[in-house]
Amino acid sequence: MHKDDSRDDAVIPVPEAPNLYLVLLRFRFPPINIIQEAPNTSTYIPPHADSLLLFADIVKGYGNNDWRYDFVKVSLFRKFDREYPKSLYYSKEYEVPLSSVLIPVLRRKDSRLELYLSTRYPHVLSAIMDRGSIILNKLYRVEGLFHQEKLWIRKRDDIAKLALISTELLNIKRVTSGISARSGGYRAIDLSVKVPIEYLSTELAFFASVSDYGKLVEELNTLKRSGIGKKRDMGFGDLVSWEVYRVQFNGYEIRVLDPMILLYKEHDIFRIITLRNLPAIIVNILRRKSRLLPVNMKAILSRTRPPYWIREKLCLMPFSEFLLRS
Repeated sequence: MHKDDSRDDAVIPVPEAPNLYLVLLRFRFPPINIIQEAPNTSTYIPPHADSLLLFADIVKGYGNNDWRYDFVKVSLFRKFDREYPKSLYYSKEYEVPLSSVLIPVLRRKDSRLELYLSTRYPHVLSAIMDRGSIILNKLYRVEGLFHQEKLWIRKRDDIAKLALISTELLNIKRVTSGISARSGGYRAIDLSVKVPIEYLSTELAFFASVSDYGKLVEELNTLKRSGIGKKRDMGFGDLVSWEVYRVQFNGYEIRVLDPMILLYKEHDIFRIITLRNLPAIIVNILRRKSRLLPVNMKAILSRTRPPYWIREKLCLMPFSEFLLRS
């Protein structure tokens, strides 16, 4: 009896992400997204694309009015009326927006594109661009790419600056002149950021499961005007242009699945790489459906929806790795 094993649907425990696109972003200088580990020492973390798109939705709604006061107030009291961008699908089972973190473009030549996945042992996802579409070709391991560069950026001391300039702007009593903008925590340049050199690429990309293409275009055009990430006043995250490609797959050996995990077949073993923050419970769900072996599982206190800086629950970090055996 002949068994048709050209497709391995039985071992794939989750559905494909619908209407998948790859968005390429070209920057004048890449965006900065950091977490503070110690005083004056911060580390770069890849920003989630859905956070950027949701920010664009919010900013667009204000038109020419200043949005910063309301944005800070909502962040302070943590009363978020929006958690999903208008352009994206979201996973109904896991309640996460179906988009990835920003992924560095390692090489781009003619119609070939290589994306850098910062797994424990880095991998490259190669693809071929063809008439508005992009075909995911193969995944392979690379050696010796990881390296960190240090950047010096300004601290945000806007309140102190306002107090120095004018007391009329703030309802502050007994403002003294003891604050010096040239000393201590108020120095103009005093924060060291360690950034993987691959993320200093001026081209970054993300996968997105798009429910409304027109809204996606509006959000990307808004980000061209507003910039992306932190320290935009210093030129970080200045978006120059963007391109959108419909994702196609080369056979059934490689897939992007709900809730944004990359599945790649190597012989009779499937490799899983997470592409965004995911609820930690997904590990138990995959174990119940298949034989799952963690290779490099990283967790963090964060959220599975914007804003990610809130330490709400334990999440599986982007670029965690598993093996899935049929």
